[in-house]
Amino acid sequence: MPILDSNASSPLDALRHGRPPAPAAQRYAAPELAPGGDAVPALTRAGQHALWLRSIHAPDQPALERLFARLTPTEIRRRFLHSLRELPPGVPQRLCAPDGEIEQAWVIASAAQPGHGELHGVGRMFLDAASACAEFALLVERAEAGQGYGRLLLQTLMHAARHADMRELWSYVAHDNAAMLHLARAHGGELARVPGDPGVVRVHIPL
Repeated sequence: MPILDSNASSPLDALRHGRPPAPAAQRYAAPELAPGGDAVPALTRAGQHALWLRSIHAPDQPALERLFARLTPTEIRRRFLHSLRELPPGVPQRLCAPDGEIEQAWVIASAAQPGHGELHGVGRMFLDAASACAEFALLVERAEAGQGYGRLLLQTLMHAARHADMRELWSYVAHDNAAMLHLARAHGGELARVPGDPGVVRVHIPL
């Protein structure tokens, strides 16, 4: 897959500026969790159950806003590739209501029921049926890092992308986001420089 033009607009670029994204289709096991499906336990590396993996829903908007408020500036930069003090108006509401056809999202949550408890991680992808590639992004807040939740979110996205007939997941990742780059490599990901932007690496994971 050729490197995309670093100046080209992408669904996540549109999201960063508060615009709706443009319509963009078993090596690793993952829970059978369709958008809107039931929650499943998200186990820690020690096999303990404290959180849940489930799809995101409209009632999760307050928890998503609280999650963003807890993020450090470094976490925000690594997720959005630039600084943000707050999510643009209307974006939290839209993030919690993906249509399922071109956008899917899952969360690591403290409660199985939407609208209850807190969100601690989010995995999201935008599907492009024309190219059979899906742009993805992951976030696990620092307090829950190291428990395998990022791995679980990525494997869930990979499983769902295959189910949607995608051939590849791809993402722009900050060059100092060592945890994300390691996770991608561990799942067969390949890394490439982005021309003109030494602070960003393009990751693609063949499916």
